[in-house]
Formats: sequence, C-alpha cells, structure tokens
Amino acid sequence: MVLQIRQQIAEAQRQVSELNDLRRGRLRIGTTSSILVSFLPAVLQRFSKRFPAVRLHLITGVADDLIDDVLAGKLDMAIIFNPSDLPRPIPKLACDILYREAFDWAVGKSHPLAERDQVALSELAVYPLITLPPRSHLRRACDRLFAARGLVPTVITELENEEAIDKLIEINMGFALRSRRRPANAMIRCFRIRNRTIQCEVGVVVQKRNYVPRAVTEFIRMCREVRMPFHS
Repeated sequence: MVLQIRQQIAEAQRQVSELNDLRRGRLRIGTTSSILVSFLPAVLQRFSKRFPAVRLHLITGVADDLIDDVLAGKLDMAIIFNPSDLPRPIPKLACDILYREAFDWAVGKSHPLAERDQVALSELAVYPLITLPPRSHLRRACDRLFAARGLVPTVITELENEEAIDKLIEINMGFALRSRRRPANAMIRCFRIRNRTIQCEVGVVVQKRNYVPRAVTEFIRMCREVRMPFHS
C-alpha cells in the first residue's frame, strides 16, 4: 500500500512538472538547413501556437555534429538525414523515422550537361562537385554512390547552406545534389540518373532516457502529424 501511494505521488509530481515545463522553458533543436526550410516551418508554427511560453532554440549543422550535441546534452533533439548512418553504434540514441527525402542532380542552365537528355554518373563525375561536409550523412550517401561505381569526383567546395550551394551551381562552379522539395530555380537544371537516385530517411534523434520531457514528446508528435504530405 505504501509503495502504491509513493508511486501515485511520484506520478502526480511528474504530471505537475510536465505541465510546468510547457508553461515555460526552452526546447533546443538541431537540424540541417534543408530540413529547416522544407519541413520544420509547419511544425514550429503549430508548436509555438500550442505552447507559446516554451522558447524554441534552433541551430543548423551537419548530422554527426548535431548527434554529438544531443549526446552532450547541448540539444534536446536533432532532426537529420539518415540518422542511423553512424560510424559506430550508439546505444544511448533513440530514433524515430518521419519520412524519406529524394534528391536530384543539379547543374547551371549554361553547364555543358544542361541540355543533355541523358547523363551517366561517370560523365557527371568529370565535373567539380559542390557538396556538404564529410560529417554530413547526405554527403556519405553521395560518396558511397560514386564509390560503388569506382568513381571519385573532385570536391571543390563543402557547404552546409543550400542557398550558397545554389549560387555556386548557378555560376557553373560545379554540380550538386538538390532536394526535390526545394522550389524550382530558373538558373538551375535538375535531372535524374536512372538507378542512381539518392534517397535519405529523415528522423528525430534523442537521448534514451527513463523520462523524456513533455515538450520533446509533443514536438515529436507534431512532427509525425506534419510528416504525412512528405511521405515519398
């Protein structure tokens, strides 16, 4: 009986704590610039409307760095590409897959390949590659695709910001991967190479804990609600 009463008291205290958490506090989220622009605005708007007292703190970066920040307690969660693509297993991490993102190859409108109806991956690899940093999971997916064909493209620029990558594509500095969800750009031509498409899972990564703050669970719940139109 005493144990049952203690459990009931602990549960009541937890519920009060969760209620207080949503009346104040901060939720720290790390993500990529691509996901921030294409997916998160609707989630952020919904969460802020439902819990206006919770301050949202967002940073963008590459997946491995964001995972390190989650493990160090600097972030409450990370929303990244291919969350399970880790150099080593990390038992302390929990992941929830939300949707899949597909990417096309992109060149400037005046690029030598822009007018071609068909392009082989080997032809594309001759030109300079504008890509993400090595600690990006999307970059690793790109590297594996070329390596599987025995190709090593020349990386000329490593950027995390999609707007900056688009600018370099426009002036023919090289080719790059571009999300199909990004708005069309009149200065960029996107195309697909048969059987050479890159698709990435997008997922939420958090630390495994006995108790997860309600602000975290509510944000993840809203991510699940918003993800429906994003299923590929």
